[in-house]
Amino acid sequence: MAGAGRKHRSQRILMSDKIMLANPPDAQIYIQIVVEGTGALDRRSVADAVATAARTCHGSRLTRRGERWIDSGRPPETREADGDRIDRSTFRDASALNRPLTGDGEGPMSEVVLLTGARPALVFRVHHAVMDGKGALLWAREVFRALRGEPASGVDSRTTVRDVRHLHGRRSGPPAARPTAPPPLRGQAALGARGYFFLRRTVNGQHPAVVAKIAVTLTELCELGTATFIVPVDLRRHLTGVDSTAQLSMSMTLPVPRGASWQRVQEMLLTRLRDKQDLAEMPPPMLQGAMDLVPLRVWRTLLSIVDTRSARSRSSLPAFTLTHLGRVELADYSTEKFAATTVYSLPVCGLMITPVITIVEVEGRTEIIISGDDMPGLAERATKLLDGIVCALSPAEAELRGPVTAVDDETLVSLFAGQVRKTPDAIALVERDSTLTYAELDRRADAVANTLLARGIGAGDVVGLIADRAIHTVAGLWGILRAGAAYLPLDPNHPDSWLADLLDASGSAACLLATAHDQRPCVPEGCVRIVIEDCQVPAAPMSTVSVAPEDLAYVIYTSGSTGRPKGVEVEHRNVVNYVHWAIREYRVDATSRFPLFTSLAFDLPITAILVPLLAGGSVALIDEDLNHVSLSRMLRDSGVNSVKLTPSHLDLITRLGITAPQVRIAIVGGESLPSRVAAAAKKAFGPDCRIVNEYGPTEATVGCVIHEYDPGTDVDAAVPIGRSVDNTTVLLLNECRAAVPAGEAGAMYVAGAQVARGYRGRPDLNDQLFVRLADGSRAYATGDLARVLPSGELAYLGRRDEQIKVLGYRVEPAEIERALETHPAVTRAAVVGLARPGESTKTPCAYVVGADDVTAADLHAHLAALVPKHMIPSVILPVADLPRAASGKLDLRALPDPFATSAENHGQNRKARDRIESAIAGIWARTLGMSTSDISPDNDFYSLGGTSLNLMIMVASVCEEVGGGSEIMTAFSHIIEDPTVDRIAALVRSEAGKAPFGRGAADLGVSRFHW
Repeated sequence: MAGAGRKHRSQRILMSDKIMLANPPDAQIYIQIVVEGTGALDRRSVADAVATAARTCHGSRLTRRGERWIDSGRPPETREADGDRIDRSTFRDASALNRPLTGDGEGPMSEVVLLTGARPALVFRVHHAVMDGKGALLWAREVFRALRGEPASGVDSRTTVRDVRHLHGRRSGPPAARPTAPPPLRGQAALGARGYFFLRRTVNGQHPAVVAKIAVTLTELCELGTATFIVPVDLRRHLTGVDSTAQLSMSMTLPVPRGASWQRVQEMLLTRLRDKQDLAEMPPPMLQGAMDLVPLRVWRTLLSIVDTRSARSRSSLPAFTLTHLGRVELADYSTEKFAATTVYSLPVCGLMITPVITIVEVEGRTEIIISGDDMPGLAERATKLLDGIVCALSPAEAELRGPVTAVDDETLVSLFAGQVRKTPDAIALVERDSTLTYAELDRRADAVANTLLARGIGAGDVVGLIADRAIHTVAGLWGILRAGAAYLPLDPNHPDSWLADLLDASGSAACLLATAHDQRPCVPEGCVRIVIEDCQVPAAPMSTVSVAPEDLAYVIYTSGSTGRPKGVEVEHRNVVNYVHWAIREYRVDATSRFPLFTSLAFDLPITAILVPLLAGGSVALIDEDLNHVSLSRMLRDSGVNSVKLTPSHLDLITRLGITAPQVRIAIVGGESLPSRVAAAAKKAFGPDCRIVNEYGPTEATVGCVIHEYDPGTDVDAAVPIGRSVDNTTVLLLNECRAAVPAGEAGAMYVAGAQVARGYRGRPDLNDQLFVRLADGSRAYATGDLARVLPSGELAYLGRRDEQIKVLGYRVEPAEIERALETHPAVTRAAVVGLARPGESTKTPCAYVVGADDVTAADLHAHLAALVPKHMIPSVILPVADLPRAASGKLDLRALPDPFATSAENHGQNRKARDRIESAIAGIWARTLGMSTSDISPDNDFYSLGGTSLNLMIMVASVCEEVGGGSEIMTAFSHIIEDPTVDRIAALVRSEAGKAPFGRGAADLGVSRFHW
């Protein structure tokens, strides 16, 4: 370091620096950059990094000797202090940050303070005469580069303010604005008696024109006719390729009339910057040389006298100084062991310094700190001003907070054990003609837990669960939880390759399978295969396994926009918050019975299983494939009085004409709920049934926003999604992550007790979608759009991206595209969600390039071996190219209509040959909203835009209007595999004349219907 010091000649201290150095030792003007984070920092490593950075950051080595700057040749000192003793919102009692850095000709006028404790931080302190805020940020960045072992990026510029002015020519500034009132936060006493305070707030989002917006807000709040603001400007904007740690900021004055819009103030500010008024020299150049020669001790005396007189006389000074230090990337201030969570700067304080506000934008948040004189009443006034700024930048209407309720240390395991103790003999599960009590379910869960623990599988492990909707499945679920592990629900109807990928991606230690699936080749090597029915009840009570609220409860995989699914990790505390709330809100008790009729591989069944079983109710397990007969039987004969289902299911029930007056609550989720469907459900279930619209992504644990349908007020096309549940906050933010004004559309972010841990093994996605809010809490960026209604509730407006909802499943087109492109004949593929004219429900449709010699059936079969059935497109069309718009996105207008193209290709093959085919074609046309002339007897129902739901409506209509009910229901699985008019007509004829059924679905080898 000594060598480095000899390379720098000493320089005379200029007037601008002397003014900053003229403060007394206990009130020097310092720049203090705070980098807070999580993880670990040790003093020795930090000191070494500070020394390394000092080799190129020459400003960190500077000190003062008399009237000259010299290079001390030494790195800044690194000190350590107890960070837990400092309130970071006020910095009261922060004595560790009060050490004078006045320069004595020996050590540098900068230092680094390591704050230890729960929130470790580094504070970079340097005299303002040495560095400005931007320079200190660059210095801190270089220290972190050294901590990461990266080479220096080169910030060793010795350019001065005077150099920049000479480079761009001398300029004269406009007449200085004359303040008309004393600063609002300035006390009437000498500096030593005034002291100073800091107050800090963090708001969500990055705010364009934030200086103008804050200036306008303060002018109004302080009731000033015209407020004058000092706005420091970074002169590096005039330099190319210069990253300097020097003091390179100069100030402009900005008068803000009361009543001016922030747009007008922003225009004034930009005009001054355009005219380079930040380069104006004050005083005039002819006086600067003389004033440079005025000794520092004289400046100190003069400024002290002027400061004291102006304070006591309440002289008019600028109202505030507004310093915007720009945006910082947290990665620049992080290491492998320390993750920065925020960066901010403490304001400067000293002689003739007006109250200062510093602003730093940090990855979706804006840090704002205000300082003023620490005299009676001023801190309280500053608090109100800060609150006003926060309200102006972040309207409260865009933040919907749910009720705050007590959060206990319960887990799913402890809650279920408590319920077993309370109602051991009550019926928990019903499967066809069999029932299982709570005590019996408890013993079966013990058997599974005991088997897992005997294999060394327990806390921290993930266990796959491949089973149908049966008693042993529910026992397996509770057994996994009781062993301290997390369950991974897998649908046995999904392809083996898909299941194997999920088991491998999740790192599952074991997989529980029902006997019917024991021989499937989907369990990867190293994953223990266990047959659920073989698990034996332990002879003695099993030892208690400790399960904590922060332990994983389950992992559910959802479709991924990157082309591969992502596993959402949900902790016990997330689910417990939902369960407690749902039991109360849905009035679930010992008389409640829910049906389980959907796949366990997404989170809709959480409500149907966990909520009733933790309230003393029961679950009816429906193991049949769903059709109009089994659906009616489920609602009428299984004793259910509460249902959780998708809007598509609800629509199907009403369109099939099924009634179930005993149903007292229908919880609807997974898709947007049309008001017409809710109104029809009221008629099907009776006026006393509550229709509750529940919104919630898997990442926010089942449901986090609800609204109970009201026929009198819910007259829009879709039912609102409503209000936040307990301990949950929903925020509507714009693309800069700032709150949107009331009534405007915004992206939904969910924060609170139900936000999941994150995605398993996907730190990239966690950083992208699980973000930190202004208050330090985590929030999940849902990708959904909503707005606040005049009622204060939320209306759902759709997606920001191309994601499609199919029967409550989230389907990412990229994942289907990736699977299609693995076919050797496909070079490129694009998948979009499209709906037939007059329909609101979208279905995946695929366009493929390079597949001219491959049939759609071949591609369907290819996909069926790779992805779940709900991800197989209704239509697959070959195209010559995938046209792109100027934005680079797929140009949908240049692509053929898949439904019209399908009708053109197949509608003229042959006409109906008898009245049965004609009648069935008419039902198809009515169901699909098409003309009968476009339907040929050999058309595929799905290729014409049909879905698995309206297929059931079609089949029910055929049974009622044409006949063939028993034959059709016997062969229903064949129909859903290969639905054509002639297939169904053959079944009708078969019932009439017992004619043999033609080509079966097994010949096609593709299944596209799945619940």
